[in-house]
Amino acid sequence: MEKLWRLFLSRRFAVALLIIMVGLLILAVLLPNPSILTAEEINLLKEQRPGLFKISEILGIQRITGSPFFLILPILIFISTAICTSTRLKARLKSGIAEAEGKVFKRGGEVLITDGPEVVRSRILDAFKGLRWEAKEVLRKEMPVLKATRGRFGFWGSMLFHLGLLTVIVAAMLSALTLFTGEVLITEGYPNTLKEEGFLKVWRRPVAGIKLPEARITLEEFRAVFEDERYPVDYVASVRVEEKDGSSFLKDIRVNDPLKYHGLQYNIDRYGFAPAFMIKDRDGKVLFEGDINLVLIGGQEDSFQIPDTDYGIVVRLYPDFIMTNDGPRTKSDIPNNPVFTLNLTRENIAVGGALLPIGKEIEVEDIKITFTGLKYWVHILVSRDWGTPVLMTGLVLLVAGLIIRVIFYEKGLTIAMEETADGYMVNVTGYAKYFPAFFEREIESLIKQISPDGSGLTRIMREDKNR
Repeated sequence: MEKLWRLFLSRRFAVALLIIMVGLLILAVLLPNPSILTAEEINLLKEQRPGLFKISEILGIQRITGSPFFLILPILIFISTAICTSTRLKARLKSGIAEAEGKVFKRGGEVLITDGPEVVRSRILDAFKGLRWEAKEVLRKEMPVLKATRGRFGFWGSMLFHLGLLTVIVAAMLSALTLFTGEVLITEGYPNTLKEEGFLKVWRRPVAGIKLPEARITLEEFRAVFEDERYPVDYVASVRVEEKDGSSFLKDIRVNDPLKYHGLQYNIDRYGFAPAFMIKDRDGKVLFEGDINLVLIGGQEDSFQIPDTDYGIVVRLYPDFIMTNDGPRTKSDIPNNPVFTLNLTRENIAVGGALLPIGKEIEVEDIKITFTGLKYWVHILVSRDWGTPVLMTGLVLLVAGLIIRVIFYEKGLTIAMEETADGYMVNVTGYAKYFPAFFEREIESLIKQISPDGSGLTRIMREDKNR
């Protein structure tokens, strides 16, 4: 039991655990995750980077970091940090002395003064007037010795930093237990369920599961706001949420103003166009009528197969069409003059192409295609992470603790007098946690106040060591 206690008291143990945890998380980010890749992406990875795919498959880092067993590492780090913090706090409360721990910088100097001891003592006390030092005078061999410390408050900055670290660890564990992430795609005018069957993909589920709201969401309107018709300044998705009891509400989702509903957050990720086409054969039979979500080239290009035929169509939308010497271009992403370039394929071989403005019909290879309308689609990221507010609190505590620790760092001084044949030797020694050059100047300034002419200064001592 004693060995286990010493292990948790060891900073090296906590640092080693932290390095292991962070290293695994970094590998989980850097290595591809086969479990979320499509079959095409896996085959491409096997062909282009077979070694990387094999490493990812063998290690299975994402399975490790995503499993409940990974929580053992932050739990052990939390216990070790909590024990170290409580031990330091108990020792400080018991001693009441502000002393630096770890590496400190020792500085000192000696000065020979011919004035009497009372004069020297008076100069020393005058030097500390107005300074925020906690000074205590004692006698040593009938000679006054002044012990002074500063930076008691800096210790509480250290404690605040440790509290922030513990809070961050709790946030990490809370996120691991409650994190839910997924993605939903909604098209103007088409309702979509907020249950899991309406998701494109669910990336992460909480350990204890999650109850998704029994409601429907409909994109009623999407607006992309541009300055000078070139620079995007706002994206607004007006959505209507219909609840199970029949009631509904309208909400404008913006980039920095998500929809928050039943503990979940719905954020705009990206958007694109959803043109409506009517396709007929030579006899006027309708082969296809509906909307197509364009997901390539910023939501402006895609391809699809015409049902019950061996024809395919590749389309590219130019929202604000203009014809140039280099071919079709768009002046902006605002659909002021939407025109499609359309290429018809048969068994993956191009058989014809044309320009297709909105409301117009063209005929290629006995296939009649009409561009009947244009809508938007919006890709929404859905998330829930109860650890986020806790994490933000922890980060604030960490920063505040570091600032307090640096500003109010520990310093200590001992000023002693010793009678010699030529006068009185005043020895000034001290230590500081940070900024040794400034501390050395502080000691030199103090010596000058004790010996105004400075003629008796015999040495300046410098030393760095662990306390």
